[in-house]
Amino acid sequence: MNTPPTLAARLRFALKEGLRDARDLLFRRHPAWRYYPTPLGEYYAPVRADDGGEAAELKRGRFAKPALLEAALAQLRRESVAIELGSRYGQYALAFARKVGDRGMVLAIESSPGNFALLQKNRGRNQVHNLRAFLRCAAAKSGLPAGAGVRTLALDDTGVALPVSLVCIHLREGALAALQGARKLLATHAPALLVRIDGPSAPPALLALLKKSGYAVQPGQADGYLLALPTRASRKASEPGAERSFKASPPVLYPADT
Repeated sequence: MNTPPTLAARLRFALKEGLRDARDLLFRRHPAWRYYPTPLGEYYAPVRADDGGEAAELKRGRFAKPALLEAALAQLRRESVAIELGSRYGQYALAFARKVGDRGMVLAIESSPGNFALLQKNRGRNQVHNLRAFLRCAAAKSGLPAGAGVRTLALDDTGVALPVSLVCIHLREGALAALQGARKLLATHAPALLVRIDGPSAPPALLALLKKSGYAVQPGQADGYLLALPTRASRKASEPGAERSFKASPPVLYPADT
């Protein structure tokens, strides 16, 4: 269970982030970043970004994909785990963290070192303690080189203990490989899946994997994301007390929660 931090821990966390901000300002580090206070939170974001308008909307205090956010929050449960692949600056991950509460957890996986740095800063600026960030590329197997000094991570190797209620995949490419590395996690927890698709329909290989894993794709899309929910049989297999083939392994230690 994720124990809520004490007041002293929160103060130490805020002091640490304040010192980081002062250091960056003093030495003029990361000139491509700027700080934007918004009604939804305080964020660092790129001055210029080719991200489909996500940074521009973040600076205005809005979500670039409100229908996606609504669909995700509808599936999230309190005191559960949300896993986000391709978290970028962390705006959605922070919203997920608020929904699951202090006794829940968000695992935010980002493969871009630049975006990962912003994700970490935004987590600290907003004093979110129930979010762990991983500089890794989600894939079918862990530990393989993925470029730019980043290695792969299979979701089955995260050692998740709490129930997982949502996996949200923003990846333009790699969703299939990420789900191939999550077979045991899907069989154990039967989370809802939100998967980005570019086009009117999902690739046949992705649909086949979802069907084989006991998922049914729901009608319609939410801002270009399909929603797949476990069938009744797969939900029953994931209920407490049911026999499970997957036992959570010790968490793979990667640069996270620093």
